[in-house]
Order: sequence, then C-alpha cells, then structure tokens
Amino acid sequence: MVYIILDILDFTSAIFESLMLILFFEIL
Repeated sequence: MVYIILDILDFTSAIFESLMLILFFEIL
C-alpha cells in the first residue's frame, strides 16, 4: 500500500517537473 502511494507521488512529481519545464520554455 505504501509503495503504491510512493509510486503515485513519484509519478505526480515527474508530471509537475515536466509542466514546469514546459512553462519555462514558454516564457523563453
């Protein structure tokens, strides 16, 4: 159960990082 939660957190953090990169390049 805990591993599933950690996997979901890792997945959402990866999506968040990619979104931040997209926003960063959009500003540039």
